[in-house]
Amino acid sequence: GKPFDFSMYDHVMTNTEIASGIFKLELDSESNDYSFGSLFNGLNKLKSIVQMENVKTIDNEAFSGCSSLESISLPDGLEKIGDKAFMKCNSLTSVDIPESVSSLGSCLFTYCDKIKDVTFPSHITRLPDCTFEGCRNIGYYVVPDQFKELGNNAFAYSSISGVDLNNVESIGSKVFYSCSKLSSFKR
Repeated sequence: GKPFDFSMYDHVMTNTEIASGIFKLELDSESNDYSFGSLFNGLNKLKSIVQMENVKTIDNEAFSGCSSLESISLPDGLEKIGDKAFMKCNSLTSVDIPESVSSLGSCLFTYCDKIKDVTFPSHITRLPDCTFEGCRNIGYYVVPDQFKELGNNAFAYSSISGVDLNNVESIGSKVFYSCSKLSSFKR
């Protein structure tokens, strides 16, 4: 594959390449406050992000529309993931969000056709608005024990077939709106 041209980012990036759809990002370790903007928004040939060092923030829509993205390794030390960060990443099946993340935006996985398994930090107690809206591969979902609240439209238009609410105390508006396959609730 042809290396991806990041020449305009040379001041922060020391080694970057996209070869066969795999991207490795190493940022200059002199700083530890990198924000990861919408640099990859709509890059539909990107298949995997295997390493992101020293990234503290993934901004709004950073990977939105990366339809071939199958896997991403989020770094320890990541603090914030913005709104719609992974929206329409149709090949993404699972994501482990590190414990260091303290802020999650809304609509994180909206319309991700294959997303099924997301691990959230244990201290996050609210599933953000629209997190799984329009997701077609949810099936039966067991709400993680730490969640006390489900945000608005959290599963709207999704293929959720059943849900175990565990410790949920509050449900936002239209959480299960237009979920035609939903047939069972468990508390």
